[in-house]
Amino acid sequence: MKNFGYIILVCCFVILAGCATKTTNDNDNVTMIDIDSLRTQPPVFAFEVNRYITFEDRDDVALESYMMLEHRGDLYFVGDNRNHKVYIFDDDGKHFKTISRRGRGQGEYLKLSDFAVDDDLNVYVLCGNSQQILKYAYPDYRYESSTDIVGYPHEVYWQGDVLWAADYNKDYKNDGLVKLKDGKVSEIVLPFREVLDDASGTVYGKPRSFYPGSELLFNQRMSGDVYRLADGKAEKIFKIKSKYMVTEKNYAAYERNPNDYENICGFHNMAKNENFVVGLIWENNIPYSELFVYEPSTGRASFVKHPHGLFNLAGTAGDRFIALISQYSIIHSQNKDGLLEEIIPHITPDSNPVIVEFSVREI
Repeated sequence: MKNFGYIILVCCFVILAGCATKTTNDNDNVTMIDIDSLRTQPPVFAFEVNRYITFEDRDDVALESYMMLEHRGDLYFVGDNRNHKVYIFDDDGKHFKTISRRGRGQGEYLKLSDFAVDDDLNVYVLCGNSQQILKYAYPDYRYESSTDIVGYPHEVYWQGDVLWAADYNKDYKNDGLVKLKDGKVSEIVLPFREVLDDASGTVYGKPRSFYPGSELLFNQRMSGDVYRLADGKAEKIFKIKSKYMVTEKNYAAYERNPNDYENICGFHNMAKNENFVVGLIWENNIPYSELFVYEPSTGRASFVKHPHGLFNLAGTAGDRFIALISQYSIIHSQNKDGLLEEIIPHITPDSNPVIVEFSVREI
């Protein structure tokens, strides 16, 4: 009988210890946001459009797939991963330069996997196929140098004087946000697979990083954790949760039925100014389905309506957020505000996308 009581006592201790660990891991001293309940609440924030910029249209400046976007100084850099070019526009939307060096020779790349822009406006093109990073120097963007990569970076970012990369190896032992030096991983700042096992070695287990200005923001898909990188250190700033989060347990079911499984994979794209974080929820395999605002100082969060089909964030300019929006959604928008009316005569369904600058306000 005493032994039975002892067993019960030990079991209770193990259960309580497990609960305590779970609570610590879940809370982690950061704000936990239940986005399922957030959808049932009225919005507390809204977007105010401040400016539109239409990109110049020419036969030789026609974007086909424009998911990569960066803003530095007075220039906009748009990476087209279908024709493997980086188009550069000035602050008035005029075409400035194009980086188009596809090939197998010196200074050429096979594929535009990603690109980064440093503070001096030099462009670094990542070619995953040839495992190289090629530098094209401002202002004429002639080829300057290339570096062979050791590892498997799939995204690159510039912060301060360091080129960072989201790197993963085939054995998944060195996944993470890493610091590159001479093409090699010199330091793993954050291991991205900290909560996942090797059974889910898929794109959804990988990170997505963002360039919002002086800081990098990135999230670990499936875990819902959002980090900022400042002074070379990763700091978790908040976490989202949902009963629809894709995990290592339900990914197999999602993979078999991608159109039938309602899922959330964290964030596709984010940016942060002094007061707010704005993010695009990656949901139902559509990376721009919902827009989310988080206010770190208060912990408040809210979903907001799209400002005319926003689908990619490029960072900030002061207190404004900068993003690409679809020309189709502008043309068919039912909300024809004064600023929108000014640019509609200048775009067609065949036009390039449009830059929008917007701020966040409290309702």
